[in-house]
Amino acid sequence: MLFAAESLINVRKGFHHLTTALAAMKQTENLLLVSVGGSAGGKFELPAGLPHLALGRVNNDLMLSTIYSAADVFVIPSLQESFGQTVIESLACGTPVVAYRGGSVAEVIEDGVTGFVVDNMDQAIDAACRVHTLERRACRDAFTRRFSASRMASAYVRLYRQLTSSAAGAGIVA
Repeated sequence: MLFAAESLINVRKGFHHLTTALAAMKQTENLLLVSVGGSAGGKFELPAGLPHLALGRVNNDLMLSTIYSAADVFVIPSLQESFGQTVIESLACGTPVVAYRGGSVAEVIEDGVTGFVVDNMDQAIDAACRVHTLERRACRDAFTRRFSASRMASAYVRLYRQLTSSAAGAGIVA
């Protein structure tokens, strides 16, 4: 199970919800929490007996993609998130995501296909245990379909053409 955050003291990142879920899961066979990022403002306080591998900040894209790819599931317990870059990175690597409903993160995940969108901790625990039912290829395909560089470039070109034709029609000279 992979978790990433730069700061754990920000309440909206939901780290306290993750620790609650992990306390209930610590007897799960072969469970290992892998964390990436800083721990600004404090240390990880995890349930006793929970295997944890803290990788710290990873500034190498190849290494980061290898970490995402090696994970069975990426968990993002954020209560609010403006976009969720880590969710997109996870899907790009074919790793399913478990996240809370609300905000833009839930809009990125195709519930039951590329991950699970949950309302509470009990659902998060269940979803993390069911992630093996998802096809990793579906995550990668969803990323390519919605967020690949060529898709984003095409969207920018369409927007540019729309704006310039609207400006020309209004007599605005660029």
